[in-house]
Amino acid sequence: MNRLLYILMLLFILPIGSCINKNKHKQPDILEDETVDTSTIHNNTKSLDSIISAPNELACWSSVASSLNYELVYIANALYKLGFKDNGKGLHDLSYQLDWYNQCTSIFIEYFNSLYPNENISDKRKVTRVLNGIVKLYHKEEEEGGTAGEIISYDIKIPILRYKIISLYKECLSSTKDKKVQNLLKDEMQCWITFVETYTDYLNNIICITHFGGSICTPYLLSMKHSLFIDRIVDQKLVINILRNNHQPSKTVTTSILKELEAFNNELRKARDRNYAPDFIADAFQHSKDCSYMMSLYDSTYIEAKQNSKVVKRQISKWCAARQDIKTTLKNDSIQANAYENATINYIHELTQHVKSIAPVSADTE
Repeated sequence: MNRLLYILMLLFILPIGSCINKNKHKQPDILEDETVDTSTIHNNTKSLDSIISAPNELACWSSVASSLNYELVYIANALYKLGFKDNGKGLHDLSYQLDWYNQCTSIFIEYFNSLYPNENISDKRKVTRVLNGIVKLYHKEEEEGGTAGEIISYDIKIPILRYKIISLYKECLSSTKDKKVQNLLKDEMQCWITFVETYTDYLNNIICITHFGGSICTPYLLSMKHSLFIDRIVDQKLVINILRNNHQPSKTVTTSILKELEAFNNELRKARDRNYAPDFIADAFQHSKDCSYMMSLYDSTYIEAKQNSKVVKRQISKWCAARQDIKTTLKNDSIQANAYENATINYIHELTQHVKSIAPVSADTE
């Protein structure tokens, strides 16, 4: 996210509509019931001095959280800064994200050990408790920090979901001993990472076209990306159970991947065209001295949407091919292979719902 636009969004923010909250019920952000203590500021001399003393991009946006637990905000900064490092390169690269995941894991474990040196639990539980502590802390930021607090809360919750997705990817790899399947899972994961970032860019285009000039755009997009990541987590948990032959039958939405993919691609085009209303925007800004600039910005957003939709179509086709390769490799177990294909069909259906949900806005509802 462009830092200047981010700052402007926080300065001129308006109340958020109910459309942003519609996905919050799908799954809680808390990973388990255990958390570290976030009720007070920790002044532990054994804390990570190198982390605590480092520049903190997150602290300046987290006034509520920082007042409650400044050290934990610094720990959360390890999650937050992925999107800003090397101009966001890490958002598109699996190996980069695996390095980020390993670095964060080490920080979380060391932080937990500094607080509870005598607690003998697994590293996985230590990480879970730290992450849940961060989620709990940023729920406070969201509750007490207004719309700006909600935005920064999403900026933490989404990297936590990304961290969980990488963790599940590693679990997928360990769920099969077949080296070919492991390599195909790696290809599928890289295809998904590439696709989901472009798809998010496209959704941002459509949201900005639909709510042009409205401060709802940033929190709306973050809410949708949060939901996209939750859908991926649900999918990956199902894949793990399929690879372990421990899955339950899933509902088939349609008869084939091709039909679901066609529906997705059709919705990409329809969402772009049904939300494009240049006459409405011209009327809205006709008395503004910036009318020409705003119309140019609006049209450029539409053009960018058209370009992104073409890239999204290519990338989802490549991702589908990667999924199909895995299904083909599992063909010796027809039940397993069919379950994997069903999971792919259902997941594409869920992807379609996101762009489909962005409806045009009339003058009396904007």
